[in-house]
Amino acid sequence: EEEARIRDAAPDAPARRAALAEWRAGLAEMRGDVGTIADHIEHIARVAGIDHVGLGSDFDGMPLTPAGMEDVSCLPALTEELVRRGHAPEDVVKILGANFLEVWEAAEAHAGP
Repeated sequence: EEEARIRDAAPDAPARRAALAEWRAGLAEMRGDVGTIADHIEHIARVAGIDHVGLGSDFDGMPLTPAGMEDVSCLPALTEELVRRGHAPEDVVKILGANFLEVWEAAEAHAGP
């Protein structure tokens, strides 16, 4: 929304590029890193339980990603961070996909033929 507002408000292409670059530079300062993602995962696990934490890998449409998580190839860094923090291997597996697969399997079971 902010990107669209900036585009609409800029009088010409150079001004638009400059305004967008300034906005993105401000976002970069707040973008977090792999540790920030792990912090969020741990918070969700405390609030909802480890069986309700899952990650997607769709990075499409994000103006910025956390540092060290620029695309799906960076997921090993998150895995390493979770292991470093003492998460059990079976919990890491749940976070990285097993919980998601359980939801899909349950949805398929209820969907019928």
